[in-house]
Amino acid sequence: MKISLIPLLLVSSLAAFAAEKGQGDKADAVPKDYPLMTCVVSGESLTEMGKPVEYVHHEAGKPDRKIMLCCERCIPDVKADPAKFLKKIDEAAKNPDKRDPKKDFTEEHH
Repeated sequence: MKISLIPLLLVSSLAAFAAEKGQGDKADAVPKDYPLMTCVVSGESLTEMGKPVEYVHHEAGKPDRKIMLCCERCIPDVKADPAKFLKKIDEAAKNPDKRDPKKDFTEEHH
């Protein structure tokens, strides 16, 4: 009976480790220098659907801009009106102390 308990304990320990590791990856997924914890399109947490999507907006004559999104489905909205979403990031960057993971932009997307 001792032999059959060892694999069971090993499997449960590995499962606990994997769950704990996944939590850490999620918390570290949003760069510390990014001013928001929510998607500028949907208003959802950037880690709501797993690791956030990093979209880079390119505009001639201007530096590239990184936009973090909750999922790839938000990319077409950003492409359609990038100024609208870059403005939200710029406004959030002016108030870095207010990096609120629960802030809702009231834009329904998902």
